Amino acid sequence: MGIDLSISFFIFKLTDIPPIPYNDFGDVMKRECKCTRSKHRTDEEKRDLTRRLKIIAGQINGIQQMISEDRYCDDVLLQVASATNALKSLGSEILKSHMKSCMVEDIKNDNMDVIEDIIDLFGKLK
Repeated sequence: MGIDLSISFFIFKLTDIPPIPYNDFGDVMKRECKCTRSKHRTDEEKRDLTRRLKIIAGQINGIQQMISEDRYCDDVLLQVASATNALKSLGSEILKSHMKSCMVEDIKNDNMDVIEDIIDLFGKLK
């Protein structure tokens, strides 16, 4: 149900990138990546991510309250699992957006270092 994070999927998608443009002199035309170490998100994206974070914060606060009330371990662990899954889902959405925008722009600009970056990122997101 989530996004496909396999390397084969990512490499396959590299073939969807248009060729690098050349100017009349045969030089590669440089394009600036719109993504620097910040990411512009639409108001709708910000609202959705913020809404999800507020839900997760509520779950965390609920877990804290359950612990202070000495609630049964199984009940607490179910809430921990729920919050963990919500965070993973949020991370998947952010990763999907990152791959569709920042990474594609980098590859279009012939920055193939981004492939190593995504491999490292996959390792961190396991």
